[in-house]
Amino acid sequence: GHSVTIRDVLFKVASTSIKEYQMFTDTYDINNTHIENAHKLIEFIKQEEVLSVFRYDKTNTSQRYQFDKIATFLFTPNYDTAKKIVGLGIGLTPIGDDILTGYLFARQALGNTVSWTDDIVEYAQKRTNNISLKSLSEVKNHHYTSFLIKLLEDFFTKDCIETAKKWINYGATSGAALLTGF
Repeated sequence: GHSVTIRDVLFKVASTSIKEYQMFTDTYDINNTHIENAHKLIEFIKQEEVLSVFRYDKTNTSQRYQFDKIATFLFTPNYDTAKKIVGLGIGLTPIGDDILTGYLFARQALGNTVSWTDDIVEYAQKRTNNISLKSLSEVKNHHYTSFLIKLLEDFFTKDCIETAKKWINYGATSGAALLTGF
């Protein structure tokens, strides 16, 4: 068997619970339907009652600060703006990390390598928690869960956003953030 220690607590993990991910190497071409579906997905996120870059308390200084940094990254994604959202925000996995994960995931799906991916994962090692770091590392290495693979396949081969919509309720903010980055 396997075990994991978190702080002072030792957890036993059954071998059947451990799954190795194979590197996902499929890439997709984007077409007008995908762009239309991305706009539909943005509208869907805007309408949902979930904290996101589209829906937050603009009178709350902390939220305004966080979402200003996130908006800057989304409009001008680069290493410098990405560094400003690593570890930023609320949630078990900070919202900034989830947006970054979604962004890197989508770019890889389109066959577009982000030149600063290794650098941002290294930067994150000292600026976020282990769960977020693991997510960023897995996406960097093209190791996607079956749920992420289904999202890609449905979005790009079936022109369907229903799987993506299901992500909205994943965690307190993670689903909406991942979709926003995507």
